[in-house]
Amino acid sequence: MSSITVSSGDTHSPKTNIHWTDKLDSELFKLKEEGLRWALIAKRLPKTEIACRKRYSRLKKKMQGAKTVKKEIQPKWSTITENRLKELVKLDIRAKKIINWEIIAENFPCRDGDDCMEKYLLLKG
Repeated sequence: MSSITVSSGDTHSPKTNIHWTDKLDSELFKLKEEGLRWALIAKRLPKTEIACRKRYSRLKKKMQGAKTVKKEIQPKWSTITENRLKELVKLDIRAKKIINWEIIAENFPCRDGDDCMEKYLLLKG
């Protein structure tokens, strides 16, 4: 009897039997927002690389039509994302003297311009 090898890293492991929860969705967005690649995200979640990528894509499409993101899904700001926000604002100010919050929000998967502006103002103190 020969074994079947599945390419693309998606195997039938116990990881694939765990249902997505709001907590897993939040962690998925947090890790992606931090700039991690799918392989690293899959290592941190009980899901395969392909499952993470597909779930992220599906949720992202749903959110594009919605004005607000469910608070359970929206991840908390991490130190990494806070620092990234500050750096992007600095670059935007240097380039244009005006902060375009919608452009900055494009760097954060489940944030809009208002989220970024409010967080920046809190960080700025």
